[in-house]
Amino acid sequence: MKKTIFVFFVVFSLIYPFSGLVAQGSSPTPIGPPESLEELKNVLLRGWGAFPAAFEAALGEALSFWQKLYQWLKGWWEANWAQGFKAWVNSIWERIRALFSQREAIFQEELQKEKTEMKKEIPGLQKTLWEKLREVWQ
Repeated sequence: MKKTIFVFFVVFSLIYPFSGLVAQGSSPTPIGPPESLEELKNVLLRGWGAFPAAFEAALGEALSFWQKLYQWLKGWWEANWAQGFKAWVNSIWERIRALFSQREAIFQEELQKEKTEMKKEIPGLQKTLWEKLREVWQ
């Protein structure tokens, strides 16, 4: 009994795909090139009219594909690598903060030196600038 059912399914699966080809009839009018400019215009307008809808449908399919791919990659990333990557970034950030906190005193000291130097140099620059302006006017 099992053998006959199996044979039936095998034969059916071999015949079924070809039954669709046989069932389709031929078109009543043969397709050929347009005979006049009006026919050509009509054919092009029908084709152009279908273009926006076809383009929108293709764009929708592509968008849904990329959204599914993004969701899958996001889930895979979160399941496999997200925690390790966050830990790695946090460790590097902590190293950078530690480096700058160690150097903060040095930075403050250098900043104070620069401020005192600028206070000494700026009055001299103002005098020379004022003197240069006087020379220009005279």
